[in-house]
Amino acid sequence: ICFFLSLISQVTLAQITTIDFNDLSADLLLTKSYDKDGFNFSINAGGGGQIVTRSGEGYQGSISLYDDNFEIGALTQWTIKKIDGTEFQFHSIFLKEPNVGASTSGTIQGFKNGNPVGSSKTVDFNGLKSFVSDSDFYDIDEIRISAADINFHLDHFTFGPVYSPVDTTPAVVSSLSILGSPGPFATSISYSVNFNKSVTGVSTDDFR
Repeated sequence: ICFFLSLISQVTLAQITTIDFNDLSADLLLTKSYDKDGFNFSINAGGGGQIVTRSGEGYQGSISLYDDNFEIGALTQWTIKKIDGTEFQFHSIFLKEPNVGASTSGTIQGFKNGNPVGSSKTVDFNGLKSFVSDSDFYDIDEIRISAADINFHLDHFTFGPVYSPVDTTPAVVSSLSILGSPGPFATSISYSVNFNKSVTGVSTDDFR
């Protein structure tokens, strides 16, 4: 007797969204917190430091968010979060330190409901950075970018809906046993079949 199990998985292409700042003019003063396309971008700068826009320094020479803080160590964190608190998958972001002596690298970490998701990741502030394959960013509502002295251009923030990986590993039969005590001339035999994981859509047609 041979047994065959067919598992069919369906992959849905998710919509990817990029937030840029090309609709803004250069040298705007945006205070310490700025809302764009459902997200809040904020800095923890002390004193009068605030978010500003700069031309020609973003992704592929576009408009970027920057800061006008000049005190060393006064700005140590950018926070990007969903305004309505819903979750998303973080894909990528453009970060560039413009050779002014500030931190050239730092850490980036996802959060959900105020709690860290996974561990912080080291990130260099030298261009476009992708985290699309990092499972710690699959289901979050906030990211925080930290360094000892931040002074970088921020642009091209890309995200999508929460990503739940599809389990493509086939289920296998872990045990097989005959139900009851059929005699030698029985016209049918019933079996109990157990799998190593939960399965759906299994019928007698899968076995022959």
